[in-house]
Amino acid sequence: MDRVKGETGMILRTDEQKFKGRRGTWYMIDMDYIHGSRFYLYESEIWGDDAPHLVINDEGRVMCETFDDLHTAVEEELEYRRALAEEESKG
Repeated sequence: MDRVKGETGMILRTDEQKFKGRRGTWYMIDMDYIHGSRFYLYESEIWGDDAPHLVINDEGRVMCETFDDLHTAVEEELEYRRALAEEESKG
């Protein structure tokens, strides 16, 4: 079992990783820098491609679930959060 140390000091396993509020264990299938931050894509060790993957930020928190690739998922989530913040600032 390998481990990856994030920029914030968070240690993530490359397999057999557990996430709060998620069933089973997960293994890392992708990792990349997007807009200056590191993100990780995990797949369920139990359900594989039948379940959404988890996008994890560098603090080890689940950012979103996706069936897409890492870049697409992060870009869509960031756009969603920008639009939500814009909407909240108007109202």
